[in-house]
Amino acid sequence: PERSVLKDRANKRFTSMMDQGALAEVEQFLKDPAARHYLLYKALGVRELDAYLLGKVSYEEAILRACISTHQYIKRQQTWFRHQFQPHIIINEFPELFTRQAFKKVLKEIDDQLKLVINHHT
Repeated sequence: PERSVLKDRANKRFTSMMDQGALAEVEQFLKDPAARHYLLYKALGVRELDAYLLGKVSYEEAILRACISTHQYIKRQQTWFRHQFQPHIIINEFPELFTRQAFKKVLKEIDDQLKLVINHHT
């Protein structure tokens, strides 16, 4: 999906998490004196909500910062995926491999292999 769609979904998801008690969960987590040293402290939104609970930022600023952190994480994921997989190269260079007939052959082969496995185990 487009980045704007992902940002909107992330914002809605974070709002939903807040509505379901994320702030109270973070507050409870931070009662442990060592909490800021745990890996969980690095989870999206935890540091931002901690800053709010410590009075360093307003509630609105904490939410904004948490959403920005999430957007930055989305961008890093997209960049990583973009460099991992490049199926468009195969499709563009070998379009004859991606016809309806080719897909039917592949699906039939998969179906045949699954039948062999199922029959072997029954």
